[in-house]
Amino acid sequence: MLFIGFSISFSTIWYLTYYRARYLRQTKNSQTLKVKLYAEFEVTDDLKYVSLKISQEIKSYLKRNQVLYQAINNPNYQNTRYMLEELEFIVALKPKTLMRIKIHPRMPNNKTI
Repeated sequence: MLFIGFSISFSTIWYLTYYRARYLRQTKNSQTLKVKLYAEFEVTDDLKYVSLKISQEIKSYLKRNQVLYQAINNPNYQNTRYMLEELEFIVALKPKTLMRIKIHPRMPNNKTI
């Protein structure tokens, strides 16, 4: 227990007195280092990546559904197929164009996005 307490105390003191002071000095002096370090915490638009993963999962579900029901005319298949088409449609559009398009009439809330 004494070893754990000593280790935590040593690491905290080392961080506050040496590492943090050195880090602040380096970021103050080097603007490129500061930009490089902060770039890892910036939020990026990953719509393409997420939509690709979702569409892969939907396609996998469609295959399983078709095997399970032995047909493509069941409501679950049709709804999921519609979701896949909408996802591909949204990804293909630019955001400004998306604001002017109305939701499909089959959907319950037929309003402009």
